Amino acid sequence: MRTGMGHHRRFSFLVWILLATVCGTLGIAGCSDDSDNKSPTTPTGIPNVAGTWSGTYHIKQCTDTVNGAPGTLCATVTDPAGGINTASTQPVQLVLSQQNDQVGGTLVFSGWYAQSVPVTGTIGSSGRLWLQGTIGVTDPACPTTTGTFTLSTWFSDLNREQNEMVGSFGFTTKKRLSACLFADVNVSIDTVDITKKATTSTTTTTTSQSQSQSQTGR
Repeated sequence: MRTGMGHHRRFSFLVWILLATVCGTLGIAGCSDDSDNKSPTTPTGIPNVAGTWSGTYHIKQCTDTVNGAPGTLCATVTDPAGGINTASTQPVQLVLSQQNDQVGGTLVFSGWYAQSVPVTGTIGSSGRLWLQGTIGVTDPACPTTTGTFTLSTWFSDLNREQNEMVGSFGFTTKKRLSACLFADVNVSIDTVDITKKATTSTTTTTTSQSQSQSQTGR
């Protein structure tokens, strides 16, 4: 009996050694059930980007012409060679609604250029947002002059953990300089960085007020 049991144990040990050797040589994942070695899964599916996003954009290039001649407007909002112009970074806000992968909303510029632009686009499962938009440009000070704002090549990538989108875009437009003098402007943005504003809910507690009124009534 002891001899048989010893033989069985030696045989089991040899089988275990053989399996361990095969697993180590071939790298078979199924040989181990160590859950600590599993990689975290990346979120999948269409992300929800509906809401208000706020941040800044940086002007990389800008050209402007006035009546066909080079203007001086862009020099005030671009970085000089080898230097930094703080005015090259401007505020922007994006308000979005969403249905499945379709998005729409308003892109709001403020600062050196103020304009609200309706936009539409798509959001992919990778978190990349594409937008386009156009709107007529007029100015009450000179209603006879009209132009068009056109948003081009907007794309931004979503960081789901940080609720942040970073990307780039460009646009062309008209901007009034004075009286009825307008500049035709072409702007290239190398970085737009926006974060989603947290939604806050305000709750009003009326319990203490009711109790106070009840005691007063007594």
